[in-house]
Amino acid sequence: MGGKRIYMTGDSGDIPETRALQNIDVAFLCVNVPFTMTVAQAASVTRAFAPKIVYPYHFRNQDGSLANLTQFKTLVGTDLGIEVRVRKWY
Repeated sequence: MGGKRIYMTGDSGDIPETRALQNIDVAFLCVNVPFTMTVAQAASVTRAFAPKIVYPYHFRNQDGSLANLTQFKTLVGTDLGIEVRVRKWY
């Protein structure tokens, strides 16, 4: 879209196909349990395919709590140059 490669996980888990992605400009990752990924899984997947920008979304867990996006941002880190953008989803 507009010369950018965009990836949206939908309700998906930590799968090899996501880890193998390359050259993604903007990614949208679901982070909710038990339906998609835990914070740690989502951060690991993000680091594996290293999009330039990642938006965690759909982050309300089944019990109504919200995923810890501060922890997600910390686990993604800054060493790979991935920009984590947290927005108000709910």
